[in-house]
Parts: sequence; structure tokens; C-alpha cells
Amino acid sequence: MAVQQEASLSIGIGAERINPPSGVPLPLAYSGGFGPVVVDGRHDDCWARAIVFEQGETRLAVVSLDICTMRNDQYQEVVSRITEHCQIPASNVTIACTHNHSNNSLLKPFGAPPSPWQEILYDLVVSAVYHACQGLEPVSRIRYATASYGSVAYNRRIVLPDSVCMLIGAEPRWNGIAERLCSSLGATREQLGLASGPIIPDRIVDDQLRLLVFEGAGNATLASIVSAACHPVTHSFNDRHTCADFPGQLVDLTERELGGMALFLQGCSGDVRPRYREPTYAEVQRVGAQFGRALQKAAGNLQGIAGPHFIGAAMQQVEMPLKPYQSRGVQQARLASLEQDLRDLAKLPARGREDIQERWAVYQECAFLRYQLKWGDLETPQTDLKRERTGITLQALRVGDILVLTSPAEVFAATGIELANWAEEQGWQGCFVSSCTNGYVNYIPPRAEAERGGYEPSSTMLAPGTCEQMVTSLQALAGQVSA
Repeated sequence: MAVQQEASLSIGIGAERINPPSGVPLPLAYSGGFGPVVVDGRHDDCWARAIVFEQGETRLAVVSLDICTMRNDQYQEVVSRITEHCQIPASNVTIACTHNHSNNSLLKPFGAPPSPWQEILYDLVVSAVYHACQGLEPVSRIRYATASYGSVAYNRRIVLPDSVCMLIGAEPRWNGIAERLCSSLGATREQLGLASGPIIPDRIVDDQLRLLVFEGAGNATLASIVSAACHPVTHSFNDRHTCADFPGQLVDLTERELGGMALFLQGCSGDVRPRYREPTYAEVQRVGAQFGRALQKAAGNLQGIAGPHFIGAAMQQVEMPLKPYQSRGVQQARLASLEQDLRDLAKLPARGREDIQERWAVYQECAFLRYQLKWGDLETPQTDLKRERTGITLQALRVGDILVLTSPAEVFAATGIELANWAEEQGWQGCFVSSCTNGYVNYIPPRAEAERGGYEPSSTMLAPGTCEQMVTSLQALAGQVSA
């Protein structure tokens, strides 16, 4: 990968609304119920936003989509069209999903015919990049800042001595979630290690909002990139109306505060959610305003990035190990047997730690089998799961002394912090780690978290240890763009 050494930097921006019309059936919404949704309206606009960077003969495109996920084969189709129409190499294109749970997800069963709306969405993404290529303007200054957004988000994994309590839902439901776990295991709160009274999450959250601003003539803002690490699940299609959740609120505020066009990159939010009271659009606005206060702090603390502003990209397909594969028939029979075992075990009070460990192991295997039987063929073909390894696309981008690392996985907060700290030690002035980018492969928990279990490890086909492999590969890619 060659980094430009002489030419000045220019950027262009483009955007297209990607609101599915009312009446459009979406095959899968990551909306709590994980079921199909027929769109009945919208609260605000969802967008495909693109920034194109040009320096000499090198072009990079960064695209942000207000959708939940884009499967690997769909990502490759969009990139091939961008390459054809915009003459940008595939290795220099970044397609990031905000992971918004209140708009279309492109996941659908393999072999199913593409929906008309999917084809329209492809064209809209390409259009945004094409228009960005047509309006390139010189960059006079790049500025960067961070600010803490405090307790807006929480880590949903409550780690107990022998299990994990997953606080997935609105804050008033947390105690009910704990009680259901106790019931499933036939254990008391005290036996599980859950204190009485309100539950207070206290695990790692990357609470840093990151803001990168590009300015042109007269130091007027041309474009901004803003990032936070938190699941956009405040609304979750609750009333069948689409919206961009809190990232949309945050982008709107960035544009009002600074001018120009802004786009959002989802940080490492695999185990992090927003604190919200109920799944309504009013809560989206409230949570968005809380993130907005951090944005205003960052905007007031922007510092110039010293030039020259070299750009570059490096991409690699990395082979990752998968969990052992079992056919659907074997999975169904195994699940039926384990569910009966768990019901029988839960009828009797847990006797002690060893008993709880045994029940938790059964509970975890049931959760994994349920997820794979229902959703596995939406993310990876069953034929591919028969393999021992799968390839994922990792990428590093350089814009001046700012590093962008991407992963198609839902990366945990601790991993994002690890990579950001490493980048600072290497001399980078700022680092974005963008999850759900360039395809999708579900969660990638650190080995210790994978071994503890819980929702995320039970959902993914990636084997324990893949997270550490991803970190090493991303660091190597960063070395390529730092030359």
C-alpha cells in the first residue's frame, strides 16, 4: 500500500435518503422480537452518507448507512458497483452500518430472491458515493477532539460467579430479567451472586465520543465524522415507524453545530446499550440529546491535526476459526433433549455452586442452538458453517494522523479501548474503531467473555480466540498505513 507524499487532500460529500416506503415488508428487523416488520411510516430520515477523499491518484470512500447490518455477499455487491461507477478500488471503500435497529436490515435467508427495495438501496448507496466524487473541494484544516458521554450507556453483561445476567431491555425491566434467569436455573438471587435491590451495571464502557472535522476555504466545515460506542436500540421498530435512532439525532446536531455534512461510525458496542425507559421516539430524542451534550463539548475542544495529511488504506481477508458444525436435524434433536433437561433441573432448587454451573452450561447450549436454528442461515450459509474457518474483511484507513480500524463484527467495548490505547502508544493522534463495517459476522467477544457465556457468545459461530486474532491483524494493517 503506497501512501501519497506530495499532493494536497480534497474531499467530497454525498447523501441519499434510504427510507423504505410504508407498506414495504422487511424480512428481518433486529427489534427485540427479531421478526418481520411491515413499515407503517417514519419518525425521521435514514441516510446513506458518503465522504470521498482524494490525494493525487488515491481515492478513499467512507460510507455510513442508517441500517442494522449488511451481510458479506451484499457488501461485496455494493462495493463492486462503487468500483465500477466511481473508479475507487474495493480495498479503499468502507461501508459502515450504524447498526440502527429501527430501519431495514439486509439480512435474509440465503437463496431468497432480492427484494425490490434491496436493489433500490444498493443504487442509493452508489449514488451517494458518485455525487461525493463530483464535488471535491480542497481541505484547509483537519481538527479532532473527544469528550466523555458519561452514563448514557451501560454494559449489559452482569458477570456472576457462575453465569452472566444479560440486561437487554429498558432500565425498568432489569429486575424482571434477573428474576427470569433465577427461575430458568432454579436458583435464588443470592446463589447467583445478584445483590438484592436495584441492579447497577458497572462493567467497561467506552464512553468517549470521537469527532473529526474537515474544513475547506475560510475554514468552513465540509464534513465531519462522529462516533460513539452504543447499540442504537432505543426505539427498535416499536411502532413500525423507521428512524435513525440516536445516531441520527447526533448527526443532525453535528451538522447544526458545525455545518457541512456529518456521518456516524458505530464504535465497539457489542456489549453496550443506552439507558432508556421505554422504546419510544421521545426516548430516542432524549438519549440523542444526552449524546449531543458530549458532542458540544468535543466541538468546543477541537484541536488541529498537523499536516501533511497523507491518506491510505489497507485491507485483508482474515480466516477465523468457527465453532464445530452440526446439521440442523442434529441441532433440533439436541435442543429438544437439553430443554427438557433444563426444565427438569429447574424444578428442583439449586444445591450449590457445582449444581448452578451444570445448569448454566445446559442453559448456554440451549441458547446457542435456538439462535442458530432461527437465525444462522440469515448470516452464514449452512454449507459454509460446515467448514472449520470463515473469512472476514478487516481494514485500516489513514487520514492524516487519524487511524480508522474496521471490523464486520460486533466488537466489545474492552477491545475498542485496547485498540484505541494501542494506537495512541503508536503515535496516532486519534483512533476510530468501526464495528458492523464491510459485512457482518455477529459478535466477537474476548476469550474470557466467550468462556463466561451469555447472549453474545451463544449467538456467534466464531470460536473463542478470534477476537485476539482480529486485534493482531488490525494492528498489522495499521502498520501498513503508517509507513
